[in-house]
Amino acid sequence: FHPASNLKLVTTAAALNLLDKNFEFTTKFYTDGKADNGNLKGNLYIKGSGDPLLETSDLDSITSHLKMNGITAIKGDIIGDISYFDSIYWGQGWMWDDEPSTDEPFISPLSVNKNSVKVIVRPGQMLSDPPIVIIEPQLSSVKVINYAVTTSDTSIEALLVSRIRGENKIIVQGRISPDSEPKEFSVSLRKPELIFLELLRDRLNIQGIRTEGEIRLGPIRGNKLIYEPSHSLDSVIHSANKLSDNIAAENLLKTLSAELTGQPGVSADGIQFTKHFLASIGIDTSKVMMADGSGVSWYNEMTPDGIVTVLIKLYNSKT
Repeated sequence: FHPASNLKLVTTAAALNLLDKNFEFTTKFYTDGKADNGNLKGNLYIKGSGDPLLETSDLDSITSHLKMNGITAIKGDIIGDISYFDSIYWGQGWMWDDEPSTDEPFISPLSVNKNSVKVIVRPGQMLSDPPIVIIEPQLSSVKVINYAVTTSDTSIEALLVSRIRGENKIIVQGRISPDSEPKEFSVSLRKPELIFLELLRDRLNIQGIRTEGEIRLGPIRGNKLIYEPSHSLDSVIHSANKLSDNIAAENLLKTLSAELTGQPGVSADGIQFTKHFLASIGIDTSKVMMADGSGVSWYNEMTPDGIVTVLIKLYNSKT
């Protein structure tokens, strides 16, 4: 049977049993410089470790931390280190035409806002006007192409929001009624690690910390740890299972590999560790086909008995 999101039960069960119960997904901020009269004379480095729960508010926290420490400007670059995972950002068997969907988010150790943006569409002021389109959060690298129209003419297709495959260009087309309430959509974004860095730079600037360098990817060169927000393993598992959060499940799978074999984390290795766990609780893994951690892939297969056995074994282990 194709398990779909029931596969998350398997991925999270393996994570519970193979990772330390106090494991934390930690994003570490370093610098190779020092502060002088409010100026951080050096680069700001961010080491991603697959935290799928980071949001804009977490980036505001680092900004507040820097402000409280008297920083008013960053003279160097803002550099993201994504070596914790391999460079394969797409699950095995995921469909190419599903790319804009938030159900197939791009996988990165530096993730923010589920690697997606909200698109809010409101009617224009007058009939035949293009609607008003707002992106949250606002990002200069995300472009909007607005073909839509404010109209009650039902011969025009309904409102559709998507993204050009391979680009961070959002397409808005179709109609929205002049008396319509705002409509909200979400689309995934490519190169989420660069989105993370861009959003961090924007939040720093908005909060009054001037950034003078570039945003780019590269290895950590600084050794001074200045901040490390984190989320616990149980909170990530909660998001994966209760909210059917695909990026949480995929990051868990690669994290198994990164923690048990060393960086970079590779999905295929995470799958092997998961199958070893299944075998250890008496499941015949010759009857398990596992291609990803979230259940999105159509290459996943597992018997109903296997799923039930996982649940029974975990329940009995806690009683």
